Amino acid sequence: MSSHLKSIQKLARELGMPAIHEAAGLDAVVPYLELMRVEGAVVLLKLDGERGPTDAGPYTGVVSRGKLGEESFRIDTGSLFDAASYIVVSYARTCWGFTE
Repeated sequence: MSSHLKSIQKLARELGMPAIHEAAGLDAVVPYLELMRVEGAVVLLKLDGERGPTDAGPYTGVVSRGKLGEESFRIDTGSLFDAASYIVVSYARTCWGFTE
């Protein structure tokens, strides 16, 4: 289970978006990434095949620019869904007033 699943589920309810279930994949997060893009955010999801078991994980999520200004958020993790949900929730806290 994603460590950010409960947060993104709450965000979905607050924004009136479709529910995100535990088995959800990356497709469930794309509408939020599109909202961020429309607001001028730059989103990067990186899948790094050169990382090994001693690294923080093969997936990196980064969001910057747009309403964030000079601020940015980044995560390295073992799950692509976790990387995407972390940057969405972090962006939502800063730009959409999301609180948990």
